[in-house]
Amino acid sequence: MGAEHVSLVKKKYAQLHALSFVLRDEDLGKFKEITNSIDDMFTKFTEKINYKLAVKHISLKSLRSLRENVNKEAYKLYKDHINNMDKIFEDVKNAVNDDYVTVLHGDCWTNNILFKYNDSNNLNKPISVRFIDFQIAKWGLPVLDIAWFLCTCSEKEVIEQLEDYLRLYHNSLAAHLIKLGSNPDKVYSHSVFLKQRRKYARFGLTLAVSIIYLLLSDESEAVNLDNVAEAV
Repeated sequence: MGAEHVSLVKKKYAQLHALSFVLRDEDLGKFKEITNSIDDMFTKFTEKINYKLAVKHISLKSLRSLRENVNKEAYKLYKDHINNMDKIFEDVKNAVNDDYVTVLHGDCWTNNILFKYNDSNNLNKPISVRFIDFQIAKWGLPVLDIAWFLCTCSEKEVIEQLEDYLRLYHNSLAAHLIKLGSNPDKVYSHSVFLKQRRKYARFGLTLAVSIIYLLLSDESEAVNLDNVAEAV
């Protein structure tokens, strides 16, 4: 997605996350009652099919495409990322104990995002956006939705201006919090957001590689997650 679409999605995720933050701020008991009733279907699903093993397999195939002799720095960075993948998944699983959890969309890619346009001949100018498919909605850190979406759905030009889009997200979040009567510096400050981004953003890359691989592969070449699970 290009700039107009990404900006609209960032603002909508900010609105979604803000609602949970405000509820937590105003009525912690009610917030816990709601979040405790939400099953983490993503973790259950990934553990059932041994998704981590499939992602590692796909990531190693992607690593070979970098060719160490062409881009040594990128090759090393991505190899280190793969070697650290178990910790990445474990950190995300444990993030539910963080002080800044909120209800997440949890499935942040193009198939689950609908745009509305005024002009069907100009699809570069969306006027509104809606999220669908909340089957694996869960509670966790907002940066997980943001990282998943940016890594999976953004054009190169967006990634090159990543800091601007992260700032857009938090500015929008802060505006919604203020409008609803909460203090952004108390509820979810920009410094906390950036700290979480540094720790958890790699999760977006982990998911993006597997999703993009499956989308671009020929059917005969794609990794079958069921087969991977049965082989374990």
